[in-house]
Amino acid sequence: MLEAEELRQQAAATLDALDALVHALARAGGVDALTLYATARALMGDLRRISRDDIAWADGRVTHPTANVSQYLGELRRSVRGLAGLNGDDGVARGNHTTWALSAIRKLRSEHAFGLGSHA
Repeated sequence: MLEAEELRQQAAATLDALDALVHALARAGGVDALTLYATARALMGDLRRISRDDIAWADGRVTHPTANVSQYLGELRRSVRGLAGLNGDDGVARGNHTTWALSAIRKLRSEHAFGLGSHA
């Protein structure tokens, strides 16, 4: 079982990688966008597993609400799908999808989710 601090470090590193992927997706198209999307989805799965791990109880208390993690990951997934062109013609500008994805990442860092504070 991983210690709470190790899990927080994993979450922080994963969110840093997702932030970089969202910025790259904002500029990508075609196969590159799909490759970035697949990578982002794998990292989102890692975050979901981290949120289910013992981080919630490792300190002897709940350290983050998993329901918020699930909600924010859903917001991130929808925006990343939009950036990859997988939402069809949803009528939403790429800039909006980028803004929403980065907002979801900030929410995942917040005290309402993983409790990591602001981006370093």
